[in-house]
Amino acid sequence: MRCVANCDRSRNSRRNSLTRRSPSPQILIDAGPKCLIKLPVKTSNGMDTYFVHYYEVDDAGKILKFMALDDGASLAKYCVGTTAAEPEALATLSKFCAFGDECAEYATEDCLMNPPGAPPMPVAVMTGMMAGLRASCWPTWKSKFHGATKNADGTYNVLTQQCLGPMAADFPAMGPFPEVKLDSVPEIMKTEDLCNPVEVGKFELTEDKKKVKLCTYTISSHLGHGMPGMASPSVAGVWGAKGDGSDVGFGAYFTLMGVELPPPPAP
Repeated sequence: MRCVANCDRSRNSRRNSLTRRSPSPQILIDAGPKCLIKLPVKTSNGMDTYFVHYYEVDDAGKILKFMALDDGASLAKYCVGTTAAEPEALATLSKFCAFGDECAEYATEDCLMNPPGAPPMPVAVMTGMMAGLRASCWPTWKSKFHGATKNADGTYNVLTQQCLGPMAADFPAMGPFPEVKLDSVPEIMKTEDLCNPVEVGKFELTEDKKKVKLCTYTISSHLGHGMPGMASPSVAGVWGAKGDGSDVGFGAYFTLMGVELPPPPAP
């Protein structure tokens, strides 16, 4: 315990411009003069991450050895050097991310969208699928835009969320997805206000900020941002649980419907 008792004053030295708050540490190992502590932190742009501290102290409680490890993989993936997105970029992104009939007006002719767990496709293909589902099984589907920040390389981190609502009709066969009859799905699909987690996509805009050139999501796009926990309960329970991309995006809903899909294509 003497090691843990003396580590509090030194852990504050790890606070820097990257972090805005530091919750209580989690004691992983307490072996008297040696201890290992996990220190959760939140970056200034809202990413949850952590440091791990190792201490050795002498009988007087003085620190003899200190080592610190950080979550470098996440810090590299989610650039902490973001800035506020320009008003014109936000205007374009908010309209594009409605993913409705007007989406094409805010995309270049060769714009590709890479949904989570799926290969890149023309934006018109993706919005066409969404329109077909809004016209059939999910008439209350709403696409939400939760904001964006600009990265140092000129790309944008964009927070979006798909809120489908209760399933109201048969899922029509489209692309790689089979038809699924409404009367064959679990009752939760018809009663829950189905909603995806918030996801962060990487977007590229034209120089004038008026059109989207590329938008990319990955199977881990629901992680590493400041808006976790917003999926509906059933969707949250399956989304990304397998880690292979087969249960994110539409794959999550086929999992809930009890319909097996082929594995996603290799990236």
